[in-house]
Amino acid sequence: MKKEKTIKPKDDPMESLLRQARAGLARLVAGDVTVEEKKTYEYVSGEQHLKSEVTTSKTHLPDLATIVFVLTNLDPARWRAKPVPESAPPPGDGAAAQGDPIDLSSLSEEALRELLNTYPNN
Repeated sequence: MKKEKTIKPKDDPMESLLRQARAGLARLVAGDVTVEEKKTYEYVSGEQHLKSEVTTSKTHLPDLATIVFVLTNLDPARWRAKPVPESAPPPGDGAAAQGDPIDLSSLSEEALRELLNTYPNN
């Protein structure tokens, strides 16, 4: 009896990208050590010979901006960048005075690009 061959579907590109992003964030949060090898060759009588080999170990410290990003996204109630005072009016009620900064954090990238195109730099 012949065994049927099952075809494994390829990974969804978005899943693969998400997996890579998570791994990159983990390396930036924890820090990392990379090893770099440099080899120099010389040619003698048409043959390649190793002249020197240098191995360098580089230590990458944890990135503070990445840590803040991860914490604010995993637990926004506890790690909010700017705590909202209890006396502040609810967002979107039109209580902001002219000249006060506007919170753009809830806008999508598309909406932010549209705002940039609407108000170009002089």
